[in-house]
Amino acid sequence: MNRLASPAFRDDVQAAQQGVSVYLAKYPTDRMLKSICVQLDYIIEWSEKGAWPEDPKLDKLNFGLMASHTLEALDPVLAMQLYLLSNEIRKRYE
Repeated sequence: MNRLASPAFRDDVQAAQQGVSVYLAKYPTDRMLKSICVQLDYIIEWSEKGAWPEDPKLDKLNFGLMASHTLEALDPVLAMQLYLLSNEIRKRYE
């Protein structure tokens, strides 16, 4: 099974999203945090279908880079989780 379509991957994304939500509650006007949440919602939506789509928009996801700029100082572990998830998706489309 493709890990990107697995429940384990979806669980990892949901856990990261919960972490981002904590910071979004503290900084509700932060556009990068909002964008990270939107991108994670998109990933969860597709992964819940049980198959990873061949969607060109997935190649444009940049939440890992955004996390490195926005969250690195606040929560380096969460920033790294997001970066690694993003990298996993990017490898799929290289």
